[in-house]
Amino acid sequence: HLFDAYESAKEALKDSKARQKEIVTLVNATKQRIDSISELIQNSEEGTNIDELKEQLVQAKKSYREVYEEFSICKEQIQETQSLKSRAMNTLINAFNDYLSSGMQVNSVAEGDR
Repeated sequence: HLFDAYESAKEALKDSKARQKEIVTLVNATKQRIDSISELIQNSEEGTNIDELKEQLVQAKKSYREVYEEFSICKEQIQETQSLKSRAMNTLINAFNDYLSSGMQVNSVAEGDR
């Protein structure tokens, strides 16, 4: 049961890190889109209708905030999962040490009776 808890936390951490990697890709792609639109606005000639580009920029920035918020949530989940994994490992180690120490006491008592 203790090992299953550790393995479960380990798998959850692996999944969270894979999800974070996907989100980072989205964050970077969205940032590149913002930079691209900003550059188009800056390089547009006078008289050019840039209202559409400005609207695209507003939408891209909104999307960036949403994706970045998802990144922040994912980052927190990873920290919590790492903590859970660490606690599970410590519990497993302590249980093993308790098992060893109780087994050694039994052996030492049995040897003393001989």
